[in-house]
Amino acid sequence: MQKKKIYYVDDCDANLRLVEKSLSKEYDIDTLHSPSAFLDKLDAPPPDLVLLDVNMPEEDGYEVCRRLRQNDQFKDLPVVFLTCRATLEDRLRGYEVGGDAYVTKPFQLSELKSIVRSQINRHQRLVEVTDSAASSNEMIGMLMRNCSEIGAVLQYARELSQATDETGLLNTTFHFLQQFALQSTVCLKTDAGDIVARCDRHPIVSLEVNLLEMARNGPRIANAGNKYIFNGERSIFLIKNMPTENEDLCGRLRDHLALMLELCDACVERITLKQREHGFRRRAAQQAQLTLAVEFKHIHEQLHSFNTETSLAFDELATNLEKSFLFLGLTEEQEDQLSLYVKDTRNRVDHILDAGAEIQNAMSKVAESLDALASYAQ
Repeated sequence: MQKKKIYYVDDCDANLRLVEKSLSKEYDIDTLHSPSAFLDKLDAPPPDLVLLDVNMPEEDGYEVCRRLRQNDQFKDLPVVFLTCRATLEDRLRGYEVGGDAYVTKPFQLSELKSIVRSQINRHQRLVEVTDSAASSNEMIGMLMRNCSEIGAVLQYARELSQATDETGLLNTTFHFLQQFALQSTVCLKTDAGDIVARCDRHPIVSLEVNLLEMARNGPRIANAGNKYIFNGERSIFLIKNMPTENEDLCGRLRDHLALMLELCDACVERITLKQREHGFRRRAAQQAQLTLAVEFKHIHEQLHSFNTETSLAFDELATNLEKSFLFLGLTEEQEDQLSLYVKDTRNRVDHILDAGAEIQNAMSKVAESLDALASYAQ
């Protein structure tokens, strides 16, 4: 196991040798004679702990510690003062400039070892906690981003439920793909043929047509670089700028797009079934209208023929009766009575013919309504 690194800064050679001999078995210790040598040394990988004398000719240990704490890289680096200055004011000043421990000379080596060990352990725990917090923050951020993205997919599902035709479906799909900053071309497989559109509304290029055609018999997800194709039962997404440089984001978008593809497939199927049902109803209405129109025309003709034949037949009967008066030998009173019967029956027949005419008019109106209904069904 690699030893922990310690820098000891002191202008006294005797102190440097003593501390180095005491700690070198357990730690990798560098002894430095001046603050400037120490500060130059910090360009290398930082140590795990610094031991600082206070009284030094170039710059006292308090100022060195203050300068050290001004650098974010060393703001948590353990600093232990080793000094003969033992007053309360000295200790407070050491605390004020950012020191972690204060050991006064003369000191017991066992005391120094204990303090060094505890400060390195404390710093190690602090590093672990900081790393854990950073990892937790990163995880929280990722979860928040993922929740936001899933929320967008759920909103896509809600809006698809309101789409009534392919145009609305395409507009909704492009809107949500653009929320993820994705440039796309979408193909919808309908009964009437493929509907293909680009998110930028530009004309489809021949290469895109070829890719979409080949995708039909390809895998569900295929890619080359940052170009991805998601192939569904009823739709195809051609994504032109997947963020492959961000592996985590790219992975999440793959999952989201796979789900969006299934939602789009379901919406195309729903719209297709609705169009089939509408077409069936339209054809049924047209067939019913045609049948009724033919039958109404036939009935109308039959009524007209019946009315005409009835009128002619009665007129012929009345004429024949009048002619027969010359041969029947009827009295004038009998002739008048027969004429009255004929006249009364004629009135009744005319009433029946008028009712037939009203039926004809009503049937004409029904025929007009059927024509209007057939036009609406189309």
